[in-house]
Amino acid sequence: MSFEASAPAGYVVQWVFGDGNQASGLSAENVYYRPGTYTLQAQLLDPQGRVVSRAEAQLPVNSAGAERPALTVLQPTPGEVRLSAEGSVLYTPARPTLLLAGREVGTGASRVPNGTHAAVVRATTSDGRTVEKRLTITVAPWTGSAAFDAEVLRLTNQARAQGYNCATNRTGAAALPPAAGSHPDGGRPGPVGGDGAVRLL
Repeated sequence: MSFEASAPAGYVVQWVFGDGNQASGLSAENVYYRPGTYTLQAQLLDPQGRVVSRAEAQLPVNSAGAERPALTVLQPTPGEVRLSAEGSVLYTPARPTLLLAGREVGTGASRVPNGTHAAVVRATTSDGRTVEKRLTITVAPWTGSAAFDAEVLRLTNQARAQGYNCATNRTGAAALPPAAGSHPDGGRPGPVGGDGAVRLL
């Protein structure tokens, strides 16, 4: 949570968050890891360090439910996997650990060979228990579809014939000649660009 106060130049605000944490400054942040009602206190100190004003408020912090890990698996490009623990509910500052095929990985993309792999998020709860969520993922080569490629090419050429411009989202520009079939390197013709050119996916 974020807190802000205003004070004359040279004055200091001291914050007591009610969970054992403190801070000083015109703005402060604190993370409450357990639900409950906390007493928030703020003191204004003059340049000599004397308390000239105090404020106090009761701050209710609601639970987000039982502690639990969450795991999301994305495949940004062929042969890569990205793991995320976004959505985990933990009442502790410790960060979850992400594992792919038995080795610890960060949240960046990880290269993985084709095959079956275990993706795991592991975390420690506020009472010291280890909890985890495990998914089995299969990585395989991306393959195209002749029917899909043909339909993308048909729609692309239709847009080119109508002079469709992605930048304005309108037709009526000069018509362009039809695009050829699939790109030699296996790419598929993509949407018409703002300049009317076909981009390859």
